Amino acid sequence: MDLTGHAFPGRTDLWLDDGVVVRRHDNAALTTIEWIHRFLGQLEFDAPKPMPYFDGASVATVDGVVWSALSYVEGEVVGWSPEPSMFDLGAYLATFHAAAASVAMDAQQAPAHPVEMPPGVVAPAPHVIHGDFTNHNVLAQGAPSRPCGVIDFGNAYIEVPLFDLGAALWRSGRPEQDADEFDLQR
Repeated sequence: MDLTGHAFPGRTDLWLDDGVVVRRHDNAALTTIEWIHRFLGQLEFDAPKPMPYFDGASVATVDGVVWSALSYVEGEVVGWSPEPSMFDLGAYLATFHAAAASVAMDAQQAPAHPVEMPPGVVAPAPHVIHGDFTNHNVLAQGAPSRPCGVIDFGNAYIEVPLFDLGAALWRSGRPEQDADEFDLQR
């Protein structure tokens, strides 16, 4: 498959073609990507939507490789930027969970990473979570910078939403990749 218009520096598995992000999934199962696309197709949130890029389908297998097509979401990756604030990003995560909780999925996505809650802890009901809601998967725009989208649903599955909070903090609460302490200002 010859795609031009490469718009993702450092990535050889992603292309942008007329507003559609086309991705090569070298190690993903077709059923996994189809599950994610079913979820995203129902999700009413600032996230990519499946695009009928491959003869009317958003997912295809070509020569044993899984390909997917999703809409492009405008914004800049938050990454290690101090803006938007962690408070704003946490509120955005809560808004995502409210939207995700309204999407009924009929089966668990594999692989899932079950969370064991400590005795006595009452967790919210499981629903689809992002699975990697770090600042590196959140987009922002404007001045002041505000969250405007979330990308990379490769780790999405059904779990208690508290998992996303932990996943976000493990990386996003630090000021840089090599830091081994949380930044209390964040």
